[in-house]
Amino acid sequence: MNKKAEKPAAMGDDLAGQFMSSMQPKTTGLPSLRGDIRKQRDDDDIEAAAAQIVQRHGGFTTAKAIEPEDPIERMTIALARSTRLQLSQKAASNQVTITHLINQALQAAGYTVPDSALVTDGRKRR
Repeated sequence: MNKKAEKPAAMGDDLAGQFMSSMQPKTTGLPSLRGDIRKQRDDDDIEAAAAQIVQRHGGFTTAKAIEPEDPIERMTIALARSTRLQLSQKAASNQVTITHLINQALQAAGYTVPDSALVTDGRKRR
């Protein structure tokens, strides 16, 4: 009783073959608008094509990050709750960040604070 079930004969095998042959792309004798997608290109061809596109359309192929002159570093400080509350309220009323207020105070006290650090809203853009 360990016989494998035999596959029944498929009905219409010839119809399936006809259907599959009708699914093949028909040649019209006209050149393909997509070009030969099987053609392999080397890196020099790709770079030349990218340069032509940039010249024609005035776009950029890559975006390079701008490195700040003086990188920003993080620092944690401990403040009295009342001081933190005052800073939060003043920052909210001026629509700036607490970091901006602290940088302004450091600058007013004579410390060198680069202009890149005096950003009024330091949140990341999406």
